[in-house]
Amino acid sequence: MGKKGDLSHHVCYQKSDKIATVQDINGNASERTVRSNLKDLNFKTFRPTRKPKLTAAMKAKRLNWAKQWRDKDVDFWRLTVIHPTKIMIWSVISVKGTEHLYVVKGMMRQDQYKDVLQNRLIPQLEEWFPNGEP
Repeated sequence: MGKKGDLSHHVCYQKSDKIATVQDINGNASERTVRSNLKDLNFKTFRPTRKPKLTAAMKAKRLNWAKQWRDKDVDFWRLTVIHPTKIMIWSVISVKGTEHLYVVKGMMRQDQYKDVLQNRLIPQLEEWFPNGEP
């Protein structure tokens, strides 16, 4: 713990004006008092994750990359794919055979999931395994 009232080593202190205000109002408040007030405000205290510092080689590599691409305009960067398209494929596979693929582009919605179960999986399982036979 540091000196009385010194919370500067905490990330939540560094990022929040509210916490600084609490300390300003209670100028000579103990660290415990400030922590208690922060807890009442539902703040979580934690220390920042330590990250390795950039080496000279890493800095040079980043600088070269930036120089290589600095002349590109906004329209070029707008085309950059941040999250690639996702495809989900559902099918039924058993010793008795396989069923057609059901392709979902993007995230599967609730109605699609119900459709796969009710109209594809369950009917196929009932056909392959009548009366619940293994």
